[in-house]
Amino acid sequence: MLFVFIAIQTDFVQNRIVQIAVKKISAEIGAPISIKYVSFSLFNSMNLQGVLIKDRKNDTLVYAGAVKLRITDWFFFKDHAIIKYIGLEDAVVKLNRSDSVWNYQFIANYFAGSQKKKKEIRWT
Repeated sequence: MLFVFIAIQTDFVQNRIVQIAVKKISAEIGAPISIKYVSFSLFNSMNLQGVLIKDRKNDTLVYAGAVKLRITDWFFFKDHAIIKYIGLEDAVVKLNRSDSVWNYQFIANYFAGSQKKKKEIRWT
């Protein structure tokens, strides 16, 4: 257990885990996603660099030079996590819609999940 805790603190392991997750999510939503570099603390923060999300037409949906996320300290011991801060740096966001469907709707649907599995997200 100690080895896993120490290993997960290294950049190599963090980036490998994120690349596996990004590849899986990208395949499941049917649109390209890439992240160049990630650094996170197990207890409350994540910093991503070079984040690119494309829509199903292969047009850029979001590009951010840096994404910073801060959540509740020790969130895994609590009933729900509270997002304290989300920051984008050097970002381009291209939202559009044809008819009544936004170009990001497929991502919202993916993360919405079923009503039974939903956890409340609180913005403070």
